[in-house]
Amino acid sequence: MYGLAACSVTGRLYISDWDNDHLHALPITNDNDEENATSWNVANQPAGLSFTLEGPPNLLVACHGAGKIQEWSPEGILIRQIQLPDESRLVWDVLQLTDTELLVSHEGTQHQVAVVSTEDGRALRSCDQVDEVQLQYPRSIVLDRDLGRVLVADQCNNRIIVAETDLTGARQLQVDLNQGLAWPYGLHLDQNRRRLYLTEWNQGRILRVDFP
Repeated sequence: MYGLAACSVTGRLYISDWDNDHLHALPITNDNDEENATSWNVANQPAGLSFTLEGPPNLLVACHGAGKIQEWSPEGILIRQIQLPDESRLVWDVLQLTDTELLVSHEGTQHQVAVVSTEDGRALRSCDQVDEVQLQYPRSIVLDRDLGRVLVADQCNNRIIVAETDLTGARQLQVDLNQGLAWPYGLHLDQNRRRLYLTEWNQGRILRVDFP
């Protein structure tokens, strides 16, 4: 498993199955009705998951091995797919900014966070370094919609990056930990409580940070 995304509208937890190129949908109700669980094939190596902003909550899937973003209905109907250019095809995560723009993190010839067009996947804006340090394997991205900011897990640099949604003003988030971060990987922002949750690759920890 790689990505997780829960939807209160459909009452389901969606899981990206990296090795088997599947997306699984499981009920999150108290009765745990396994008969309502479904799964379907997606493009190669599905990674990060998120939901569209308007209308029904369709799923956006970052398909790392296929170099594309796929949009699926909650029932497993393919709505569209966006092929990314070669330099950004090894995509890890995706979020919708507007009707015409997606935010993605990727490796490849360049390790970046980029705003790409929903029409053809081309990069409109990008960020590849912060404080003169090149991003190394940027993984999870989350949006702080209250303040109009994006947070990025810059894995191999052991840091969290904060920038405006247009990717300007990027800086390192100060995380007060004695041992520091050890390959931060996954991010989740509790918008109401202003808490940021991080998972690590090396230490196997789940960390909670009070987020300003």
